[in-house]
Amino acid sequence: MINKNVKILSLAFLFIFLAYDGVQQYTTAFFSDLGMVEMGFRVLLIVYLFFAFFSPLVVPLASRFGLKRAMVFGSFFYALFIFSLVFGQELLIYFSASLLGIAAALLWMGQQSYLIRLSDKRFYGKNSGFLTLFFHLGATIGVLSFGVLTKFFNFEGASLLFGFFPLLGMFFLLRIDEVKILNPPSFGFFKKIITNIQALRIFSIWFVSMFVLGLIIGFLPLEIKEVLGTPHIGVLGSLFFVIPLILSYFWGNLSDKIGRNPMIFIFYILAGFSLILLFFSRQPLFLISGVFILALSYSIIRPVAPAFLGDISTKDNLESLTALSFMASSSGVLSSLFISLILQTKMIYLVSLGILFTSLLILIPVLKSDINHIRKNLEDV
Repeated sequence: MINKNVKILSLAFLFIFLAYDGVQQYTTAFFSDLGMVEMGFRVLLIVYLFFAFFSPLVVPLASRFGLKRAMVFGSFFYALFIFSLVFGQELLIYFSASLLGIAAALLWMGQQSYLIRLSDKRFYGKNSGFLTLFFHLGATIGVLSFGVLTKFFNFEGASLLFGFFPLLGMFFLLRIDEVKILNPPSFGFFKKIITNIQALRIFSIWFVSMFVLGLIIGFLPLEIKEVLGTPHIGVLGSLFFVIPLILSYFWGNLSDKIGRNPMIFIFYILAGFSLILLFFSRQPLFLISGVFILALSYSIIRPVAPAFLGDISTKDNLESLTALSFMASSSGVLSSLFISLILQTKMIYLVSLGILFTSLLILIPVLKSDINHIRKNLEDV
């Protein structure tokens, strides 16, 4: 039985990311049409740069302030960022993007910690899959409907409408129960994290999985636009939401039964194969196949990674490890966007393949270890 608070939290994320993912998927293409392709990448870089920098800083604050309050506060700035796109003022967009990065650190740290603390350890995967299902349901609706709305209005008009959905998500967040953290981490936890080699090895999973996201929101929309045309951005881009929508609950539940490690290995295999196909993306069949398989791999890691975090953490270090996971995640997106901005060629797929393979080599010794052994090595974090 899914906890009532998990259900409400899932509804909140549905509405927040119906708005944000719908807008985000078209951001680079929109600025490209204005002859400002670099600005589209810069906006996304700012968001994830601030996300990475503030992820460890918000942990002690959110732990003391309350996970519920942190998520409510963070959700407001998703609406603010989307509304800033309506006005089209460059400085305003950059400023709201920086605030969004800070807000994202609060929202996602609060969500990850809240979900694990409310879940029975036997059902980390199931609950993570449930929330991921709703998250991607919202994102799927957002990506598909935003593309349709831009035909009737324009990018700014669609953004004006979408800006109200995060506020609806905030309303649902106000209805969840608060969770108390008895031993909130101090600011000194960051030094322990970055000096723990085991932790750094493990969290390459988050770096790689979100490096994939950087391709999805940055380079792939431009590639799809050039090979198949702008209307197909929404169609193919929606696979990254439709496939997780269909399969994330299944993958999460399956990982509770067979373990996280096999699921993580499958993610690496599928992601690597998809990048090889995408290298030949000038051929529509390879582009479509590569996007489909990449989306399939993404659907596995989305629910499995949070569940794996629950496996290796304790009540005392959950927030610290959550912070490291989001630092790694945002660093992965940043790296992908930065490389995409520099190369803007299909060589990005070979670079991505090299990063994926390196991460797997780093991880193999860790994933061969027992979960209890891994948890013990992370106790001091």
